[in-house]
Amino acid sequence: MLKASSVLDARERRWLKKKELGVALRAKFPGESLAVAMCTLRMPAHLRLSGAYNDIPVHFLAALRVALTAKSIRVLEEGIDRYPDGPSAWIAASCTP
Repeated sequence: MLKASSVLDARERRWLKKKELGVALRAKFPGESLAVAMCTLRMPAHLRLSGAYNDIPVHFLAALRVALTAKSIRVLEEGIDRYPDGPSAWIAASCTP
């Protein structure tokens, strides 16, 4: 069973990742209008951690990439992260939020 402290630690790590990602993307793409979308699974821990849903972030990125490209919006970077309480994904595009 996942401990509450592990969940809180994972949330804190995701928050820090978001802050670091914002700084890094602004530095890497100066002058770009950036929008970043995040995907985190919200379901009971035993489901998130079962491995059965690990592909959801992959599908999220693929679907969003297709949708952005169809609108002629350039995808700058994307990534998938694994935390103690489950997978998470992000995608950054050159557009206004």
